[in-house]
Amino acid sequence: MPRTQSQLCIHICLDEKSYTILKQKAAFKDLSMNAYLKDLSLNVVMSTYEIAVHNLTEMNIRLDTLTFKASGYYHLVISRDRDHPEVGLDDGESMIKLFKELSAYLDKCYRKLVDIRESDIARERELISQAISKAPRSSYRKTDIEVSVPKPSDVLLTVTQEEKDRIILNIDSSQNSSRDVSGYFRNLILSSRYIKLTRKTDDLNLMAERLYSALRYAKPFITMMYFQGYECADQGRELEKLYKKVQQYEKEIWKIVENDRRSLFEEYDLKIHERTRSKAERRKTRKEKSLCQ
Repeated sequence: MPRTQSQLCIHICLDEKSYTILKQKAAFKDLSMNAYLKDLSLNVVMSTYEIAVHNLTEMNIRLDTLTFKASGYYHLVISRDRDHPEVGLDDGESMIKLFKELSAYLDKCYRKLVDIRESDIARERELISQAISKAPRSSYRKTDIEVSVPKPSDVLLTVTQEEKDRIILNIDSSQNSSRDVSGYFRNLILSSRYIKLTRKTDDLNLMAERLYSALRYAKPFITMMYFQGYECADQGRELEKLYKKVQQYEKEIWKIVENDRRSLFEEYDLKIHERTRSKAERRKTRKEKSLCQ
């Protein structure tokens, strides 16, 4: 039937696998690919579950309190003589005290993270499994049919304006903020359960931002202290050791949280899509160092 002015087209880019599975699922339902995909996109909302193993909220609140003084110490030194700034012994002691508190707190956070790591992962596994079990199942597919995949393997979904608005609303409701329409449809087609997994990253970025707000001002402190005589140089060496210690704790906390979230994502995402991981998808786990002595 020719398309009327009231009908629109949604251009969907598929790959060979998603095109093949779409054809098989449509055949099982005894529908055309267009009819099956339209019914699917109008009546199913792909829910989203964010993997957030290890809660960093309390740590980030405390880091905000611990790090905000660093800029004040630096600007106090600069305000006295912008052209030839000098770090006084009292200034050095203040920055050293701040970094002692900061490194001690990160040490505490790191040790707690290591101690409860397995229980955190077990709890998150349970939550992910519950979310997946509640998500609607995909339809079966007719695997005994021969599928010829065209190149490019795109699909033009013919819809009315009302249907298009409803589909876009479903995409937005799935928390697909990038509005990747083709990616959303590929997920719908490939998933055995209508749920999309994501990984929490904003708390890790906030941790890095909080620590950078202190590290960025400690670095010039160290440089100035090395050029201001014996006593200041001693303070500079002490501060530099604490500076490196804070950096190391930040890296190791980041690695643990990132490794655990990524491994859970990869494990359960493979189950949702009923596939094995390709070589291209296998990413090496970041090597962790044990800082617990």
